[in-house]
Amino acid sequence: RHTGKLLSSNVPCLTGRQVMDDLAHRLNRSVALDNDCCCFALSEAHTQQARQFSRIFGAIIGTGMGGGLVIDGQLYRGRNRMASEFGHLPLPATFMRRYNLPEITCGCGLQGCLERYQSGPGLLWLHKHFSGEQLKMETLLEKYRHGNASAVATVEAWIDMLGCTLAQLQLILDVDAFVLGGGVSNIEEIYTLLPGAMSRYLFPGLAPANVFPAVHGASSGVRGAALLLVEQDALMH
Repeated sequence: RHTGKLLSSNVPCLTGRQVMDDLAHRLNRSVALDNDCCCFALSEAHTQQARQFSRIFGAIIGTGMGGGLVIDGQLYRGRNRMASEFGHLPLPATFMRRYNLPEITCGCGLQGCLERYQSGPGLLWLHKHFSGEQLKMETLLEKYRHGNASAVATVEAWIDMLGCTLAQLQLILDVDAFVLGGGVSNIEEIYTLLPGAMSRYLFPGLAPANVFPAVHGASSGVRGAALLLVEQDALMH
């Protein structure tokens, strides 16, 4: 926030670059810039589905994992504009032991990040780790839906871990709802399975937060980017 320099684990050539200033100079106009997960969260917080809630956590689970926290319609960014980077928290040792998982180096430079096990590629990696099969997502889901034992075991382990992740976020932030985006959010079964998985890692009697699919799907990040200037204007007035 103080230097305008970017940090990117998935597009390393952007790290250290002042992209907003470069764009403003090239386009000869002011530019509002934020990461795709924050834009997604801002967009989904401003929908009929979410307007009834005060605290919305938008979680993108696709090629990577990242999020954005919106409180009363405004993005919470944090000291270094790094708030809600939950995909780079470490996978709990409980799961390392339970599923005999190795500690994998992440593109961000840290070890054992949730993103490496719970993103879309992480789900496919889990299946290969458990069964030795290298499958495409469509094939894995087809096998799961037909009751294939190895596919069911993989998805159940993945849901167990993802449920814990959302439960931990709920314990820290006590949000009203999670809105999921990214390719993995299109798996219809997760909206039935996640509440039970979350409950295993919450205090007894504490109901899991609502978990919704994105209203605007893959277009929500672009919609949120357009809303950045609206948010900026609201803060100024």
